Amino acid sequence: MSKSIIYRLATVADSCEIQELFNTHYYPNEPITVGWINNDPVPEDLASTLEVLVEKFSIVAVDEATNRIVGACIAGVDTQNDMKNIIDEAKKTANKKWSQYLQLFARIRLESKIFEKFNVNESLHVHALVVDGNYQNNSIGYKLMEECFKLAASSDCKICSVNCSSIYTGKIATKLNMQCIGSIAMDSVIDEDGKRLIYPPEPHTHINSYAKRLSNDD
Repeated sequence: MSKSIIYRLATVADSCEIQELFNTHYYPNEPITVGWINNDPVPEDLASTLEVLVEKFSIVAVDEATNRIVGACIAGVDTQNDMKNIIDEAKKTANKKWSQYLQLFARIRLESKIFEKFNVNESLHVHALVVDGNYQNNSIGYKLMEECFKLAASSDCKICSVNCSSIYTGKIATKLNMQCIGSIAMDSVIDEDGKRLIYPPEPHTHINSYAKRLSNDD
């Protein structure tokens, strides 16, 4: 592993490499996906995440020695109007698991009340944070989010937000002085029949929503 990591704007051209990073290091470790009651694929989830790259707020970490992407912070602008789009997609999608994911995303948004609490119409939202397991414990996740928020602040974004099912990502958010504005116990996430959907691995128990105001100094 090289000690020389550079951080740059992610582009659509990075999609394939980022997809591999997600399949290898994100989905096998993210508490929501690991703890979900079935392993049915949800290609819509990754496709939706990668679509955000066109908004030019995502950051990647690159090992200079190998020119490989070893981490990514995928972020885009989230608006109040997106709630209706999420609910509409949940109703029309043929993938039941994706529908359940979308319903959960809508619940997180509804219960965190980010727009009401900060009196804004949009936020820069981190959709996913991933770091190659071979590069853990080098503060890459922290640096990725920090660089993402600096970029957002320079583009006049007022608020940043992230939802964390992992306590480790939550610790990064706290270190970045983000405020916890909402929390959902994963054992409370159920389907229409009242069946529990997530059994997260220890020590993860909640999906916590974090947010903070941005300035050009952040």
